[in-house]
Amino acid sequence: MTKSILLVDDDREFVAEISEILTDTGYAVTRAFNGEHALELFESYQPHLIILDMKLPKMSGIELIAIFKAKRPHTPIIMISGRPINSSLCKQDIVEHNLEEERLRLADQFINKPFLVEFLLQSIENLIANA
Repeated sequence: MTKSILLVDDDREFVAEISEILTDTGYAVTRAFNGEHALELFESYQPHLIILDMKLPKMSGIELIAIFKAKRPHTPIIMISGRPINSSLCKQDIVEHNLEEERLRLADQFINKPFLVEFLLQSIENLIANA
């Protein structure tokens, strides 16, 4: 059975490149470019794994990960970001900082951009095998 991946990122070029690689590797890929669309697809699509960018329009990856894990806790999520996980950028106060850190712990894996495609593929394979 073909394993399905929901790929959520607002960088269309990145999504196109990663989608092509994942499809060539044998995965079925559904794409979303903003948080609201990702939530709609998650409800109807029920992917085997989610690749989720932290910063998205309409609803952030930080907001989405909490919803995804509440609804389907066993669906693995790889959180990706162009900024370091410990960066204080965009954190308005200690409450926001703590909430973000708490939600980031829900991710099964965190990968910073840029990354090696081989590392992403191995991570996907391991997470789906252990789900």
